[in-house]
Amino acid sequence: MSGDNAEAEAFYAAAVPLRDPRLDGAAYVGLGAALHAQRRVTEALQVLSRGRELNPASSGLLENLATVKTDLQQWKGAAAAWEAALRLNPRTSTTGTLRAAAVSFQKAGRAAEAMPHFARAATLDASNWQQHYAHAHALLQLKRDDEAVAALRPLHRLPISLDLRLDGAEPPWTRLGGRGILGDEPPPISAAQILAAQAARRAAAAAAGRQAGVIVYKLGPQERELANLHLSLRLLTRHFNGAFGYPVLVCHDTELPQKERKRLQKAASPGRLSFARVRNELPGWIDPASVPESVIGFNVDYRYMIRWKAGLMWRMPELDAYEYTWSLDTDSFILGPISYDVFAAMAAANGTYGYMDVNVETSTVAEGLGECVHDYLRQNPALQGGTSLPRFSPPPLHRWDGSKFYTNFQLTRVAYGRSPAYQAWFEHVDRSRGIFDHRWGADPFMFLAAALLLQPHQLVHFDDVPFLHQHLVANLPQRASPALRPEDVTGGVAAQGAATVAAATATTAAAGATGAAADEAADEGDGEAAAAAVAARPPPSPRSTSSAAKPRPSPAVRLAAGGAPGALLFLSGAAHAAAAAHALARWRPARPGCVLRLRPCAAAALGLEARATALALLRAAVPTAVALAPLRLLDEPAATLGGGLESVAAAGAVGAAADMLVRMGAQLGGGGGGSGGGVPATGAAPRLLLLCVDETDGLTLAASLAARLLGISALNVCDEDGVVDGTAPLPQAAQHAGLQAALDAASDCPA
Repeated sequence: MSGDNAEAEAFYAAAVPLRDPRLDGAAYVGLGAALHAQRRVTEALQVLSRGRELNPASSGLLENLATVKTDLQQWKGAAAAWEAALRLNPRTSTTGTLRAAAVSFQKAGRAAEAMPHFARAATLDASNWQQHYAHAHALLQLKRDDEAVAALRPLHRLPISLDLRLDGAEPPWTRLGGRGILGDEPPPISAAQILAAQAARRAAAAAAGRQAGVIVYKLGPQERELANLHLSLRLLTRHFNGAFGYPVLVCHDTELPQKERKRLQKAASPGRLSFARVRNELPGWIDPASVPESVIGFNVDYRYMIRWKAGLMWRMPELDAYEYTWSLDTDSFILGPISYDVFAAMAAANGTYGYMDVNVETSTVAEGLGECVHDYLRQNPALQGGTSLPRFSPPPLHRWDGSKFYTNFQLTRVAYGRSPAYQAWFEHVDRSRGIFDHRWGADPFMFLAAALLLQPHQLVHFDDVPFLHQHLVANLPQRASPALRPEDVTGGVAAQGAATVAAATATTAAAGATGAAADEAADEGDGEAAAAAVAARPPPSPRSTSSAAKPRPSPAVRLAAGGAPGALLFLSGAAHAAAAAHALARWRPARPGCVLRLRPCAAAALGLEARATALALLRAAVPTAVALAPLRLLDEPAATLGGGLESVAAAGAVGAAADMLVRMGAQLGGGGGGSGGGVPATGAAPRLLLLCVDETDGLTLAASLAARLLGISALNVCDEDGVVDGTAPLPQAAQHAGLQAALDAASDCPA
């Protein structure tokens, strides 16, 4: 090709003195193009500049001149050349010309003049998502958010869940060879609809309370990443963090000047922003000379970012103080209100990994990754029976189908990223060299890690967030949303959990004596004493008038009739209490007058504040058909429990949990005293154990196993309300019926 350009250069050079360039400048255009194709950019600039002097009315010559000036980053000159070319040929239908002109105007500090060219390119090439994205992105940078939201409407779609992906859903960008717009997008969503869709998660998050979370960005060396980060922080602060104030950590490759740091800190305020330098280094087993400079157009810096995001990030000491991370790309943009605490939502769901969208990896990028994961399974046969990977490995090949998480929005439990199982998977991929040789991405890596190591109930789908990242536009608002207000976070029925938590913490000390008296009276079945003790308690936290159609009696008063508890609720934290309250709120007794007598119990290690918060959540949320008994503390079952699956194997843990259930059934159920090791008499044992089975908490796993050994039904309130036999959930279709049946069986109904 270079030889052809050299030959063309010779012909055009001979033609220049023979023709009158003032007629059309064709020879200069051709000679400049031939030189440009040979990367002789400076010479091309000289030829085209000379041609312009002779014939300033040639639009083709001016376009070539603008292109050369763009390559030389002479933005003002490029913009001037494009301006002159488009004035001469205003009806050009070349979208590439329009996009190039628009970018030059932006770079030259004339961004407002770029907008008509972006808009026209999107109109002319309406099925190409990239044209609409470029237009909207430019408008967002100018803070013309209303216009940006309107420009994004052709890209609006539903975020894809794992179940939708299994049903065959695919993102629009995969259609039509990557163009993807067919005019089947859903309409935008009103602000009221967005807040209503978030109501349930807002209540659960408020109940769980603030978590140890941090928002993490990875800033690369390219100039556009810094500009995107400023925009991302502006929208994040406007629509979430201005109300919640979580810390933000920016991890950067290259030195970041103090001036830029101050600008970023201002954009992130009131959130506290800090910085961490990331060192880009190849692992010791890779020879730098063997790493290609570019793979499918992606440079080495990009592949460093993939490796960091997949594995090295979790080793950073800057994450030591946090339980959860929320990872966003610099070009991840929150388009509307997130009226709940995303970290608390993870805690309320007992989630390990949170995602927004399931995508499909490009086959050229994923070359060899399917073989890599199946090789890992062959080396680790213990994993083969318990992974979700077969769901995404359809016949006849039974190989991974390319599904991936779109990791520009992901919430992750830090302990998961640091776990030996996760790091072993990362080491396997890392040593295969696939990241550097094939450009395997973090998206499929994280998806495959979850498919190998997590169960479906540990994954949280954030399907209610207004969000933009390139071709993903989810929950698009009808118009630009105002800044998130405190009342959007704490107002109304959905936020009563937050008020309950605050009130419970504030009044714990004041309620101590009277609360104990009420509990003791209710325990003995003394209705008058219970009512008197309740009257002496501090006033309850305010409740929304919309949820107060009829007053609810105090839990202590509802227990006045006495009776053995039909169910035990094992509390290991406020988030688990919120999950239990959510499950109980869905129960509708099979017959009128049925009552579920529920005894909360907790380990002594659960602190006073946490116990008060958990009980307040239950009292505020459970239906009237649930009669709450006072909470009873248990002795710590085993001092060796450190969390994790290994602890379940310890006989002491299971034995202690079994002893707990026997003792609770006998002592509290009315069938005898003491904490003997035998199975209690028929009718004395609880009929149901409610708990949140947490794979990181050996005690909850031990309690679940103990229930199975004792023949007591268990309801795992953190497994999509599925009834469990030990730890195995029922099929999804049976979960709601199983919830209803389990609570009905444990309740007492009138004859």
